[in-house]
Amino acid sequence: MDNYFEVFEISIDEIKGKDDTTIEQLVNDAHQRLYALTAGSYANVPRPDGRTQAQWQTILNEAKETLIDPLRRSEHIAQLGRDQESRDGNNTREPIDLNIDDFTMERAREVLGNLIDYKAISEISPLQLPTIEKTDIPKFILCQNLDKSLQRAEQVMELQNNKVSEVQGRVRESEAQIKDLEKALRKVDPGSPPTEPGSLLGPSETAENIRAYNKEVAEYNDRLRQARRLQERISDAIDRHGDIVERCNDAIREAQQREEELAAEAILAIDDDIVAVSDKITTTARDLANSNKASDVIAVVEICLIELKLVGLFEEHIEGNDARRMLQDGFREVNSLCTELSKNENIRNIFASLFGLNRDLIVKNADLHSEIVDAIQGVDQGMLSELTEPLIAALKKQFYTSFKYEGIIDPNKLDSVVAEMHKTMDAIKNHIPQVTDLDASTQAEAEAAVVVHQTLESTLSTMKSNVEEAHKYLLSTDGFICQMLQEEVIENFYSQDLRLTVTDLRKDVVEHIGAEQFDTIITEVEDRYSIVKTEAAIKAADLLRLQNQRDRVAGYVSELSAQIKDVEAHVISAAEVPKKNADAFSSSTSLFYILSCFPILGFAFAIGILNKVKKFAPAFRSSLEIYQKLGSQILAKNETMSKVILILAAVLGFDGIGIFFGTGVGVPIAANIAVSPIAVNIGLPGGVMILYLITWIVLSKVGKTIQFYVNMNQEGK
Repeated sequence: MDNYFEVFEISIDEIKGKDDTTIEQLVNDAHQRLYALTAGSYANVPRPDGRTQAQWQTILNEAKETLIDPLRRSEHIAQLGRDQESRDGNNTREPIDLNIDDFTMERAREVLGNLIDYKAISEISPLQLPTIEKTDIPKFILCQNLDKSLQRAEQVMELQNNKVSEVQGRVRESEAQIKDLEKALRKVDPGSPPTEPGSLLGPSETAENIRAYNKEVAEYNDRLRQARRLQERISDAIDRHGDIVERCNDAIREAQQREEELAAEAILAIDDDIVAVSDKITTTARDLANSNKASDVIAVVEICLIELKLVGLFEEHIEGNDARRMLQDGFREVNSLCTELSKNENIRNIFASLFGLNRDLIVKNADLHSEIVDAIQGVDQGMLSELTEPLIAALKKQFYTSFKYEGIIDPNKLDSVVAEMHKTMDAIKNHIPQVTDLDASTQAEAEAAVVVHQTLESTLSTMKSNVEEAHKYLLSTDGFICQMLQEEVIENFYSQDLRLTVTDLRKDVVEHIGAEQFDTIITEVEDRYSIVKTEAAIKAADLLRLQNQRDRVAGYVSELSAQIKDVEAHVISAAEVPKKNADAFSSSTSLFYILSCFPILGFAFAIGILNKVKKFAPAFRSSLEIYQKLGSQILAKNETMSKVILILAAVLGFDGIGIFFGTGVGVPIAANIAVSPIAVNIGLPGGVMILYLITWIVLSKVGKTIQFYVNMNQEGK
């Protein structure tokens, strides 16, 4: 904060004992003299303090307004005293140690959490202050005055809206009254006047007509009077309605005007909120500045940076001169406090310690990363790959263990399938020791690589733990400590006096940790603590690749053993196929032999038996005992069934003819189909006999075919 007595080149002692009029004259003379040196030909003359002449004019005016006002003058003198005490305290207090166990960089958030949206303001870059509307300010700071103003506005507008609603209700009542009157008028519409009797065609002026006419005239006149009265009431109601509508419009305009006034008052209340929050922030910074705790002192630096941001965000939105002046006073005080802190040796030591700790962490993790790289390079990657690839190839090998053998009739084909089964089993049994031998031969190298990998993972875990343990003092590029020391911020955000002290602070930190490490900390670096590249190096080395394949061996061998058992089960099942085939053939042909005994369709089933025999030819030609036995059984059954068929042919044929002639059964049939009874008596039984003979011929063919196949087998032997 500027010392307005020093601005006017007078001392506090000079005004002691003087009355207000004398002091005002003294201040006005000094203001007039000094102000003349900022205008005219002096307007563009540079000032030694870095301010422009226009800025100095503003300070001269503020100094004048402050010192000629007795109350504000007293407050200014008291503030100067507090500032001097604060400076004296900073120069005499004990050095502050950075005790990491008690240190936190969250102190500013803790003390300002109920005044501001800490997250929103912290994310704002000093170099890119956002453009906001005044109505956006409550998003950043606590606005109690605005809340009170809005609450009062809500209460006032509730009364205004009630008034409008009441008048609008009267408008609706008036409209309803007019509608009712118009409805009543339509009901009493008199219509056209009655027609006089003499105007009708022909002589009709009788006493009765005249009486009726007079009655109609009286009724018409009565309706006419009612209609005129209703019209007058409607006219009066319309006039009253117009007055009510006008009053309603006036009430609406008044409510709208009042709402605008209240909105303007609410917006103005934000000025008071800005000043109130700024004052509390300044007071908080001032109180914490006297602390001997590193967390508090660092919090003061952050609070000052927050206050500088808020002033930059809000100043152009303040409408009241008093509020603007008070905000500027707070800004100057915070700026002065930040300037003093930047000079303070304790602050510089804390900053140097924080950056030193971050530098040490970066260097420590970089060294650990180098150890990991060296360890990886110490492993013979070529040999590891040479050992891994054959094992991968061996573990990829698969064996076909699905065999189709059910229903195969030809024993030779079945034998081929069984031979393939035995070949597969032999291949699997030979492959298992190959895999286990590879597993055993690579054990030493795989375990050695595992040990190295575990060491790498342990070192990586240490690196991550280093970062986690340093969370209290980790500096991020977008954090306030790094932000305030960035060259762009120093050059473009701070006032001249603060710029100089922060520049010295930056130089002090750079000298302590080195320029390269300083740039690494305050510049955006993707992998500052070497975690990502270390993880990538371990992943790329893939030292577990051989052991990972060895871990698969036991399961793979177990799968192969299970496959051997599956194939053995297939061999057993294949041995049972001939019996299944023989049983199925015997069962189906037995049914067909029975069905072949039926007249008419029996020959079709006999043909079916013949087809089955031909399809089963490879079995009958084979030397398998079960098939030879089946052939003998079928030959015997075929011979028996052939005799049965001949007997049926004779019985149903010859005996049928005798029965037809003896009983005369054919006569009605012959009559229906217009043929000779003799033809029917002979033709029907004779046809059945012929079909049985055909069936017998087919079965004879079946017997010869089976015998032919059996003979082929015997000749082959």
